[in-house]
Amino acid sequence: MAFTATPKHGEGRGGQDCRPLGQTLAALPSTAQERWFARLFLVLPIAIACLALFWLASGVLGLVFFDQAKDTLLISGLPDGVITALVGGGAVIDIGLGLAALSRRWCGFSCLGMIAVSAAYLIGSIVWTPVLWLDPLGPMVKVFPGMMLALFVAAIVDER
Repeated sequence: MAFTATPKHGEGRGGQDCRPLGQTLAALPSTAQERWFARLFLVLPIAIACLALFWLASGVLGLVFFDQAKDTLLISGLPDGVITALVGGGAVIDIGLGLAALSRRWCGFSCLGMIAVSAAYLIGSIVWTPVLWLDPLGPMVKVFPGMMLALFVAAIVDER
């Protein structure tokens, strides 16, 4: 014979009558904060995956198309060795940040790193390649939404 819990099983125990689950939940409505947290927590893994893939792809593509990436910086007037170091170092940093985002322990720090590196890219573009800001595809303008997504993840990621 299987046991099924009903309100009658709790009667007389604890001084209160048991109510059906629907009534109990109705008596304890969730607050706006709880609903926000629940929704954001469902979106968090998607946001982390999006950031990780974006930064990994950025780094891998920088290495695969290394010469084309260097060509973009030729207009900066920087020496070839500096350009090589910037492209190679930037690609390695991008890959590292993307991988770190996939680790629960390092995700928050990675997101802060993404924001800092993005800010450095923006400043560097203003100083050495301001023509990129006039590109019709808007590569520099697209950095801002990525920074905001990293800020969102850094703000709500659960660091235990």
